Amino acid sequence: MNKTLILLLLFLTSLTVASQNFTSKEQWEIINKRIDSISIVNENYNKINNQAIEQLLLTRSNLDSLEKENLFYRVKEDYYSSALSEQSTRFALIISGILALVALISFTAFRYEIKQIKKFTLKRINSQNKKLDVYKTELSSTQMTLHLTQGNLNTSIGQYYQAKNDYVNAFHFYIVAAKSHGLSSKLQLSLKKIKETDENAYAFTITNLNDANLCLLEIVAPEAVGQLKQIEATIKKDIDFIYAFDNENIKNEISNIRVLLNQTVEFPTD
Repeated sequence: MNKTLILLLLFLTSLTVASQNFTSKEQWEIINKRIDSISIVNENYNKINNQAIEQLLLTRSNLDSLEKENLFYRVKEDYYSSALSEQSTRFALIISGILALVALISFTAFRYEIKQIKKFTLKRINSQNKKLDVYKTELSSTQMTLHLTQGNLNTSIGQYYQAKNDYVNAFHFYIVAAKSHGLSSKLQLSLKKIKETDENAYAFTITNLNDANLCLLEIVAPEAVGQLKQIEATIKKDIDFIYAFDNENIKNEISNIRVLLNQTVEFPTD
């Protein structure tokens, strides 16, 4: 607008000057052409100015639209980010709950299996222990019978040698018989086949020791004493074993045999 005023002022100035200096028709035509040219320039300027203003307004409108669209997408992005975060948290909680439930179920099942295995194992162990106790009882009974049989056999052999006046061998077999009968009586006590208070628990052992003592009294000949010395170590080992039985009568008999054995071996009589 300012440029238009300036152009008009210039035009009026030139017109005034021209009116003073030129009066011919050609000069007026030139002036009119200049005026037309200035009008055309002014119109073009206004047109360009209007187009620029319209373009500026359009650009401003597009910019506002872009800002609104950008704001919309930002809001949308924030919404979806928040929704995604909530979904992730919810999903994590669900997965954690499922895993915890699975772990609890697995632990419960595992614990149940352990209890069942433990119960089954204890049952088997108890069953095996009962069988083992039965086998031990049977073995002890067998050993008891074996010792009793050995004792009876050695007693019979001792009686045989005693009848033959072979008192050294008779003495030896009576001691061995006393040992076997003592082991048999000890097993009977452990199996509770006889009571500990029973005075006759070691009756066979005591009888064998009495017979051995009688045979030892008959060993006086040097030849018999010599035979006795040869088995002295074995005899002393057996009587030490017999002395360990928990019976006072046995201990008394063994004490008498020890004294008499030492006297016979160390101070033989012709």
